[in-house]
Amino acid sequence: MQLKGDKSEKDWHEEIIKYGATEEDIENERRDLTRKFGTYSEEDVIASIFNHLIFKQIEKGDHLLEGKLHYSRAIFLQGTDRNPNIEIKLALSAMLQYFKHLGVKKVRVDASKCCIECKKLDGEIYIIGNAIK
Repeated sequence: MQLKGDKSEKDWHEEIIKYGATEEDIENERRDLTRKFGTYSEEDVIASIFNHLIFKQIEKGDHLLEGKLHYSRAIFLQGTDRNPNIEIKLALSAMLQYFKHLGVKKVRVDASKCCIECKKLDGEIYIIGNAIK
């Protein structure tokens, strides 16, 4: 299967394995989706594995890896018919939580390469607690 983006199904399997999934996890997810819905797409398998990996990091409190996973999942979703915007927001939120944990007090928005709406925030400085909201 070739998704709309630059990466193939094989590339995305390698990506989720890089983050800790196994071939067995992929096969189990295929079986679970087939049992629940009668069929599956590899797109659904990959998206579901990303969810499992993200939940593991939330349970661990590893905001850095959680943010990376959300961002990677957003890139994956761009190659599908699904909207990646919520994943980007979740990635940013996780990264801000990570910065807060490190003791960062303020953050500055760098939206110079973003859409027109986001560019309005470029250069703004926020107290980390307010930025997370």
